[in-house]
Amino acid sequence: MKEWKGRNYDFDFTDPSKPVRTFRSRRPCHFIFEIESYDELVASLKKANKFSFETPEFSTGNEKWTMCFYPEGNVAKGGKGYISMYVKRQKNSAGRNKEINVAIKFFILDQTSGEYLVIEDLGEKHFDVRGKEWGIAQALEFKHFKNPDNGFYVDNSCTIGAEISITSTEPHYSKMSHVTTISRSTFNIIKLGPFDNNTPEPVDSNITFVTSFDGEPYTWKLQLYREGYGSGNGTHFSLYLVLVDNDKLSNGNTMLVNFELSLLNKYTGAYANEKTLIDWFTHSKVSSGFPEFIKGNEVFSSTNRFFEGGSLDVKVHFNSIFIIDDAEG
Repeated sequence: MKEWKGRNYDFDFTDPSKPVRTFRSRRPCHFIFEIESYDELVASLKKANKFSFETPEFSTGNEKWTMCFYPEGNVAKGGKGYISMYVKRQKNSAGRNKEINVAIKFFILDQTSGEYLVIEDLGEKHFDVRGKEWGIAQALEFKHFKNPDNGFYVDNSCTIGAEISITSTEPHYSKMSHVTTISRSTFNIIKLGPFDNNTPEPVDSNITFVTSFDGEPYTWKLQLYREGYGSGNGTHFSLYLVLVDNDKLSNGNTMLVNFELSLLNKYTGAYANEKTLIDWFTHSKVSSGFPEFIKGNEVFSSTNRFFEGGSLDVKVHFNSIFIIDDAEG
């Protein structure tokens, strides 16, 4: 066991062949991400069959990045039993066609002492026009993260962060994101139609539906492309959830939504073809869904009875919704 300021760990702080770990009181310069509802977020990822959580974008110099957090480890990269932490270079970076070298540090806050555990793989990392992700699969053993004496996980919350030093330009500001659960397990039954071959695309739900989260109402609708959209063009019905009043996300806030869409079999009374997705909604990105929701011929199958009466009944199930509040500092 290694002792550090009264805390005990079995990883080595000084072995240069492994990630180097130190503590410091100064907060990360470039990105801080606070998670208030850690267990709910992990459960939501599992529900959507996801292994990692990708944060909103942050900038360093002329580049845009996101941080990728694997709460139960990037198993494919040897991270089983660990927390894995990565940064990803975004395609919309202004310098995306340039090759850059960076030095990256990851952070986890000890909420008891106010100090940050700093995790760093020594040396610069190379990002070319193809490679866009780098990180540490074995950043911190899960047993250390969850040990209440260590202060990383306290009252279902944790704070992580990153610093990215780019050789070509120095980042000039930091960004803090704060994630809070605002809803759990609500659903609505929405009718699409009646429609026929002469109804113009896309088909919107006849009514919008309002769901209140933490006292704040948000208005939604469904949108159907019978000829398919994107990868479903010509073969599938594409179905999307749309946030109507996106102006509520105009102050730098974003929304992470875990939702399910399914169709009513009007003969059996059961819902089928359930599809689950976890995705971001922002002021400029107001819809998310499934380009290959269901094959066109399955909609009209006599067995499924989805289209009986000339309309579709869709169950919209919100598993969980998270609000991300950003503050520059």
